[in-house]
Parts: sequence; structure tokens; C-alpha cells
Amino acid sequence: MPLIDAFVSGLDGLRSAVGQHASSRIGTDVFRRSVNRLDAEWKRTREEVDRWSLFADADLDYIQRHITWLATAAVGRPATQDVRAVILETTSKFDQALIPAYHDSLWQQFGTGYDSLLYDERPLFDEAFRCVNVECYRAAILLMWAVAASRIRLFVVKSMGWPRFNAASQGVQASQAGHFRAFNRPYTAATPAELALVPDAHILAVLLHESAIDSSEFAALRECLDRRNICGHPGRYNPGSFKVLSQADDVFNIVTMNPRLTP
Repeated sequence: MPLIDAFVSGLDGLRSAVGQHASSRIGTDVFRRSVNRLDAEWKRTREEVDRWSLFADADLDYIQRHITWLATAAVGRPATQDVRAVILETTSKFDQALIPAYHDSLWQQFGTGYDSLLYDERPLFDEAFRCVNVECYRAAILLMWAVAASRIRLFVVKSMGWPRFNAASQGVQASQAGHFRAFNRPYTAATPAELALVPDAHILAVLLHESAIDSSEFAALRECLDRRNICGHPGRYNPGSFKVLSQADDVFNIVTMNPRLTP
């Protein structure tokens, strides 16, 4: 998934670079860098999808020809109209042929993850899934983080208890090193209502402090939280479906399927 996600980001970057180009021919360094990045991402992606045997060779070859054309065109000054047409054809083929098959395989893999959801968490995931089906990806990302937030807060209430949570919170504030450097305000709670006032980022830091998650898991969840925050505020960020799948993958593997976070 990370490789295909990177390829999709590269395709978006190239589309943006071309979209901002007003002249009839393209010869900018930005365009060349975008094409070189896309070419490199596709080579890695092709190796990955070939191992899965999920997609028809004809579809993969179709995209390969277009990527090769772009890489060759980047050496000269191709017509802007031609480049836009090739990017559109590449994106359409990717959306129509590769993404549906990839989605099906991933949602099947998430069956185990769904089984790890608690009763109150399942409606959140179900709604996120419905959002994906109607391409409301920002909403889906928000809902997937709601699953994670629900679980980590329940873990604090049911497993940690208030004395341990408050002591760990003080430890996070006192440490001021590494991942804890940004947390300079201690939070305490004695009821679920008070815990609701504690930011998710601080609770993640507490979980790291208590070894419920490690530093790599903390970093991945902070990325999920940052993505959730971007999607929850007005802006031009327009995530694709793969961002939702990435969000769901991390929430399942790091949070709901993590035995260290069992309430």
C-alpha cells in the first residue's frame, strides 16, 4: 500500500505541475522533477503489484507506456496539451482498472481488523466505509480516527485508571525530551468527562510513556491524527481513497488489534 499511495501522490503532483503551466509547451524544472519522481514511484509500484497478481497485464502495460512517454517527453519541451491528455488517460486507467481491484483486496484483508472492533466502534467504521463508497474521503478519515480515539480513551478508563494516567501525564510533561518535547502542559483527569478535554496527541504521548505503543507506532499515529486534523478544517487538501485505506490500516494494526491496548 505505501508504494501505490506514493505513486498516486506522484501522479497528483504531476497533474498540479502541469495545471499551473500556462504556456503551450512545458520545459520547467518542476515538470521534469515531477516526471522523474513519478517514473521512480511507478517502477517500485510495478514490482509490488506484479507480486500480487491482482491486475491484468494489459492494464499495467497501458500505464507503463504512458509513464515511458512522459519520461521521454520530460527531456524536451512537450506540448502542454499532449502532456495533459496523457496524464488524464493514465489517471483514468488507474482509477478504472487498478483501484477497484486493489480496494477489494484491501477491504477483504480488513475483515480481521473489523472483528477487532468493539461494539461502539463498529458504527464509526461502517459509516467511514459508506463515506468511501460515495468518495467522501475527508469524512472517512475523520471517522477512522474516531475509532482510534474511542479505543485509546477506553483503554485509559478501563485499563490504566486515573492515578496511573495522571502520573504518566506528569511524566510526559516533565520529560521534555524526544517525542515528549512538545508536551509542556500536564493534564489530569478523574472522570471520562474530564478525559474528554485532554487532546488526543497528549493521550498518545502517555501511551508511549507507558510503553503501550512504541516510538514508531507513536509516529504513525501522530501522522494519522495530523491527517485527521487537516481533513477536519477548511482547506484545499483533497485526499484520495488510498489515504483512507492507509488510515484504516494503521488504526487496525496499531490500535484495535494491538493486545497492549486491550481495555
